[in-house]
Amino acid sequence: MSTTTASISRPAILWVAVVGLLMAGCGGKTSRPQVTSTTKETTVAKMEFSMSAERANDTRLEPLRYLEQYGKDHPPQLAFAAKDAAEWKRWRRELRKRLSDTIGLRGMDDSMKPATEPRKLRVTAGPVAQCDGYSRMAFTVETGRGLYAPAFLLVPDGLKEPRPAILCSHGHGIGMNELVALTEKGEPRQYKEGYQHDFAIQAVKAGFVTLVFDQMGFGRRRDIDFHKQQNMWNHCEQPSKNALHWGLSMTGIRVWDAMRMIDFLQSRPEVDAKRIGTVGISGGGLVTQFTAALDDRIKAACVSGFCNRFEACILSIHHCIDNYVPGLGPLANNDDVACLIAPKPLLIEAGRQDPIFPIAATEAAIRQLRQCYKVAGAPEALDTDIFDGPHEFSGAKTWDFFGRHLK
Repeated sequence: MSTTTASISRPAILWVAVVGLLMAGCGGKTSRPQVTSTTKETTVAKMEFSMSAERANDTRLEPLRYLEQYGKDHPPQLAFAAKDAAEWKRWRRELRKRLSDTIGLRGMDDSMKPATEPRKLRVTAGPVAQCDGYSRMAFTVETGRGLYAPAFLLVPDGLKEPRPAILCSHGHGIGMNELVALTEKGEPRQYKEGYQHDFAIQAVKAGFVTLVFDQMGFGRRRDIDFHKQQNMWNHCEQPSKNALHWGLSMTGIRVWDAMRMIDFLQSRPEVDAKRIGTVGISGGGLVTQFTAALDDRIKAACVSGFCNRFEACILSIHHCIDNYVPGLGPLANNDDVACLIAPKPLLIEAGRQDPIFPIAATEAAIRQLRQCYKVAGAPEALDTDIFDGPHEFSGAKTWDFFGRHLK
């Protein structure tokens, strides 16, 4: 049966016309589309446009390239540059306040008190174990409303009077069990296994009352069921994202917990409240560095496997999201934060073969630290342990360092 043009409805004719125009625009023999611009365009060197989205041949499109240049164009506003003690004091006062706000400490409770001011804690005691030369007491500490952290307090045998204490912060792994020679299931294992070498036990064997706690996202403080349901292996990831959503940061939460652990230590009869030091490696080095930078109740600090330059470590290779703080880049670099610890005694540990925190950037950070400690009038308070090794805890100088400055 034949069909004449007259039998096609008017809407159908219009539809055919529209389809024809669309097809012509996708490869038909039409002229180039007319583009109207309200700005004066500048033609730069020509580069072939890739129709493939698998890999563009234009390096200008790479996100990290842009962000790297952005960082170079926007150096930290409060980088250390003091030339004398008066400038250093003004710089330290301003950066401390800005840093505390940036990592979200102000949002950790509603009291409006400084985060470093002691809080009244609710503490639940757990089991006590007698170990080789010390006792290990378990506690759960409510560090904020609805925020709980488990902890082990290690006390040397034969204690007759209050002693200096060391707060230990673990790095990525299974939490505080890695610092007290326990497996993930809580069973005894060989001493000094792993990259952290059970440095909480090292501390108590050196004669210090020692406290170690599970940081959020590790050990007992993981959302096990959630991560199984979501098929996620990194237990820091989701709580870090959720913290950022609420204007907090994982760095701030962990530093807050560390400050509350200082409260706990100061409340213990075994501890000389005026002689508290802190040590940590990797992510625990971050917690140690930031806590010592902001809280003067810490009298000496050892930062292992962390002090560096952000552009050489967390911005240059794959790192866990818990290392990132919104707004920190425009404020200060890694070594600027470390400079806030001055004039308190500080020991920097770093392995020459550390692939996560490259040694060249650590050495650059140490040069700035030396200048800061000199301006602060305490050049002898800065010490370093640069050892031939990977990303691991050294301890070669650590306990003598704390012995000199706390005992």
